[in-house]
Amino acid sequence: MQYLERGMPGWRSARSGAPLPRTRLWTIVSASDGDMVSWTPPFIALLLFIFTTTSYRFSLGMPVMAVGVLGLFLQRESIRVPFPLVAFAAFLLWSYVSMTHWMFREVTFDHLTELDKVWLVALVTANALRTRRQIRLFMLVFLFTFALFPIRGALVNSVVYHEVRTAWFGVFGNPNDLAAMVLLQISMLLGLLSTERQRIVRIAAMIGLVIFPIVMFLTQSRGALLAAGTFVLLMLAKSRRRVQLVLKFALLAALVIPLAPTSVWDRLGGLSKVTTTQNFEDVDPEGSARNRYNIWRIASHIIRDHPATGVGSGAYPLAHEIYSVHDGFDVRDQGRRDTHSTYLNILAENGAPGLLLFLLVLASTVWDAERVRRRCRHVIPQSADQLALLQCGIVSFLFAGLFGSFGYMTFLYVQLMLLWCTARACERELAMALPTAPHAGRVIPHRSRRLLLPESLRWEGRS
Repeated sequence: MQYLERGMPGWRSARSGAPLPRTRLWTIVSASDGDMVSWTPPFIALLLFIFTTTSYRFSLGMPVMAVGVLGLFLQRESIRVPFPLVAFAAFLLWSYVSMTHWMFREVTFDHLTELDKVWLVALVTANALRTRRQIRLFMLVFLFTFALFPIRGALVNSVVYHEVRTAWFGVFGNPNDLAAMVLLQISMLLGLLSTERQRIVRIAAMIGLVIFPIVMFLTQSRGALLAAGTFVLLMLAKSRRRVQLVLKFALLAALVIPLAPTSVWDRLGGLSKVTTTQNFEDVDPEGSARNRYNIWRIASHIIRDHPATGVGSGAYPLAHEIYSVHDGFDVRDQGRRDTHSTYLNILAENGAPGLLLFLLVLASTVWDAERVRRRCRHVIPQSADQLALLQCGIVSFLFAGLFGSFGYMTFLYVQLMLLWCTARACERELAMALPTAPHAGRVIPHRSRRLLLPESLRWEGRS
């Protein structure tokens, strides 16, 4: 090959056409095939929103999300409104319709205004994550921010300040809420490992799979730990390689369990003492089990008196304060308390129709993902595995909701839309893998599966 020397005609144009070396950051951000991410205004706004609300830096969550909502009307694509968001809108409409039965109108109106913002955040998420590369980068940013702030802060509080039940700040200041959020992050870590090819990302994800469960143990949240067991069982039920999965879990347990403090096992062991309502004092020394049981009793009284409309969204703590005194409960159970149960909270505040609409939001998202996963599992198995892992994270989080109030948490609806957008990405990949209409909805025989797949989709499952 003859090289152009300096001063020869055309040497400048030849040099300018040479590819520039990629930086390490570009290698991580870009997809494994090197294609660029589509930086739309809603997508940029979503990334900034996740960073600011997870890190509690700059207090720009709502301003950047306002830009994201405006960007929906400036983008070329049509606005997507998934059915779960339609059900969520119906939930909000029912809450407004029952205005005449609100016990504390000013409190409920302010709370519903905040829920309207949550709906807009979910709408921006559904429209921002349109491609596989955008979904990948979103998960990377979310996981990195979560590890850098809530996880790091919880570890510092536990190791340096010796907190018995570690937590961090803001919405992550409650150990139960932090532990439940860790479940969602673990599902994203596992989902990345199922499709990721960048070595540095895979190594970081593996490190996270050790550190994140440690933080969950340090919170000593019994509900979250029971939900983690549900997560494992769901993964085993959906996995194609159960033996390998059991070995991986055994290895992970060997790394994590020795690092858990003995107080965790003492707290979990107290659950075995729950036989009747008379021995709650033996479950834990701080009396949280007895207190939660009585809170649920008060919630049942509120539900009995307001079965159809509830007391108004966000008004349960005030109603609890009134009912706990009126019904003669112990002073330890009085005051403005939380229900410690997502479903009792929704039922007490929004009535039976509100609970049914809330469950419709959850069930429609999970079932849609399951339907797509079943269609994709034989054709693009790695993408189907990622979808299944995100689905397991949502279901286990909702199981933890039996013991914690997560119904109004913004991150829940962001995660639901992430699951919905991942299902749409899998459908597009399936359509590319099966270009002919007669095969689109059928399970392809084993011998012909690879013949129908393009080379770029056989192993990585990307669009």
